[in-house]
Amino acid sequence: PSRSGRVNRVFMVVGCPSSGKTWVCDQLKDKFHCVRHDPLGKAEPYVAEIMQQSKSATMPLLIEAPFSISEIKDPLERAGFQVTPVFIQENPAVLGQRYWLREHRPIPRQHLSRQNTYAQRATAWGAFQGNSSQVLAHLRDMNK
Repeated sequence: PSRSGRVNRVFMVVGCPSSGKTWVCDQLKDKFHCVRHDPLGKAEPYVAEIMQQSKSATMPLLIEAPFSISEIKDPLERAGFQVTPVFIQENPAVLGQRYWLREHRPIPRQHLSRQNTYAQRATAWGAFQGNSSQVLAHLRDMNK
C-alpha cells in the first residue's frame, strides 16, 4: 500500500474480445486483488470501482481493459496509480474459436484489427505481450 493507505500498483490486462483477459485474471486471484468489469458496463464506473477497491486491497490490483485503454489508464494515473499494461496477443484462429464458443457467431473483423493496434501500442510502450498463457506466467512472475 502507498502512504495514502491504498494499493496504488495496478496491472492492466489488455486484449481484444475472447483473448483470455478474464481467464488470466481468474487464474491469479491468489496473487492479485482482481477488480471485475462485467457488472459495471462502462469505463467511468469501472475506474471508480478500481479506486474504491484499492482502499481495502492488500495485494496489487489486477484489472481488465475491455474498454478504451486510455479511458481506464489515464484517470488512474492522474489519481496517482502506477499502471502496468500487459497485452494478450492470441492467434486469430484461437480468437475466432473462442469467440464462436462464447457468442455463437464469427468474430467481427474489427476485433482482429484491434489486436494489431494493441501490438503496436505494446511495442511503443515497451509493455509485455504474449498469448494468454504467456501473460499468465509473466504476471505470476511479476508478483512472487
